[in-house]
Amino acid sequence: MAVMTMYAFTTSVKAFRHRHKLSFICYFTMVFQAGVLPWYLFCTRYYHIQNSYAGLILPYLMSPFLIVLLRTFYQEVPDEMQEAAKIDGANPFQAFVRIMLPLAKPGIATVTMYVALAYWNDMYLALYLMTKDSFYPLQYRLYSILSNVQFLVSSQAAGIGNRVKLPTETVKMALTCITIGPIIFLYPFVQKYFVKGVMAGAVKG
Repeated sequence: MAVMTMYAFTTSVKAFRHRHKLSFICYFTMVFQAGVLPWYLFCTRYYHIQNSYAGLILPYLMSPFLIVLLRTFYQEVPDEMQEAAKIDGANPFQAFVRIMLPLAKPGIATVTMYVALAYWNDMYLALYLMTKDSFYPLQYRLYSILSNVQFLVSSQAAGIGNRVKLPTETVKMALTCITIGPIIFLYPFVQKYFVKGVMAGAVKG
């Protein structure tokens, strides 16, 4: 969140002369993607983040879509508020922390939910980059359990162990409850930021 909020703020400041270059880099990665194989080669041969916690964190460190979303929230803040902060002696970082972040709380809450869901529901990073059991996240372990149950069901269809009836639907429902549980507990803490009119009356005249 710290990286994406600062990057989005930098691309939204009109006085920053390199903001168009940074915006182009962000948009370019959204339109043109190299694919899974080049991404995997970079992660393993050049970045060497396999079998490490960095491999579970760094690939999702920046999301171009979420950066554009935050940039839209920043652009809705009137320029007069940043100019007023500059007149009061605030530098760009102080204006970002004291002016932009409080006014962009709804956008930051939305992006925080997206990031939390992305990390919580991800199992592909473990599937691609992890080979040690100690680095497997919960979602990958749940995926392995469901795959094993489905394999046993297919084995029953082939005539192996016909006398045993596996609770496949029960397993799916249990895994679903485990998956959505933390999100249900997280949402009440961020829902208060999903409000409109947070800047109503901020600019007079």
